[in-house]
Amino acid sequence: MVVWETVCKPTELDGLGVSNLKLASFALQPRWLWLQKTDQDRAWSQLPIKVDPQVHTFFKASTITMVGNGRRALFWEDNWINRQSVPEIAHTLPHFVPARTKRHQTVREGLTNRQWVCAISGGLPIPAIADYLALWDILEAIVLNDQLDATIWRWTPSGSYTARSAYAMLHEGAIQFRSHNLIWKTWAPLRVKIFLWLAFRRRHWTGDCPRHGLETRERCYLYDHAQETIDHIVVSCPYSREVWSLIYQAFGRVLPLATQSIIKWWRRVRTDGTGSQCSGIDSLFALISWEVWKQRNVHCFRDAAVTPADLLLIIIAEVERWAQAGATCLSSLAATNDG
Repeated sequence: MVVWETVCKPTELDGLGVSNLKLASFALQPRWLWLQKTDQDRAWSQLPIKVDPQVHTFFKASTITMVGNGRRALFWEDNWINRQSVPEIAHTLPHFVPARTKRHQTVREGLTNRQWVCAISGGLPIPAIADYLALWDILEAIVLNDQLDATIWRWTPSGSYTARSAYAMLHEGAIQFRSHNLIWKTWAPLRVKIFLWLAFRRRHWTGDCPRHGLETRERCYLYDHAQETIDHIVVSCPYSREVWSLIYQAFGRVLPLATQSIIKWWRRVRTDGTGSQCSGIDSLFALISWEVWKQRNVHCFRDAAVTPADLLLIIIAEVERWAQAGATCLSSLAATNDG
């Protein structure tokens, strides 16, 4: 019943931010390869490390090598030629080099007396000969020095490996959820934030979104003359509009025109605030949306609901409770209104 693939995405990617243990494990494994490259004093640094081939590929794509004396950089595997590896420059040539040589031959060993040429075996086809000549020309301009080789992690400003950066890169390319800060940076109980997250994703059980085989009613429970959607319930339903209007009257403001979606409505509402007021408006928006949704459910399951005026009193009481629980932004908003 739980779509873990969605739940385990970061919040900025439209998930709940629950850690994906499989990807977390995948992100931790490059640490061994990183330490093997950067800390030669470890007793196991010269021993072969068994990792998943995909982890090894990810590590090679995530690192570049700044060549100094060439004693640590691997000639055939590391990205040491202008941030590229030999296979990227000469695609076909590595196929004619023994696997053991590719795993162990350093840059210094390969360049000394052009030993990299001796590592090539077998008859070369024309594409491999072309790669050979291109690589020859590039290597002629490379000069080693007395500095140590340096391995740089691409995904951090410092150039050092972190599991956090590796985990983030495993989600690279996913679609960004640009409104995630509206939900997760707002002071509200967690259940309210999850309600808003589901509302943004259109996953609530409403007339336009049947869930788990349950029967649905197309018409809105709060206003019987319109199709029920989560956007309609929170934004454009006459019942909720009257609640919003009463709230704005209580704060001495003019109610903005309705929009077509919760996200657009939230952004329009918060434009009335400046600076710290936006935090209070965000919490108030979450509270109103939550209380309207609960009244819809009361009408759906109990065939009863309070009037907008009575709901206003409930919201005012909840504002005080939220403020006592830590929503100081709501207290500041009320104080600003009194002023």
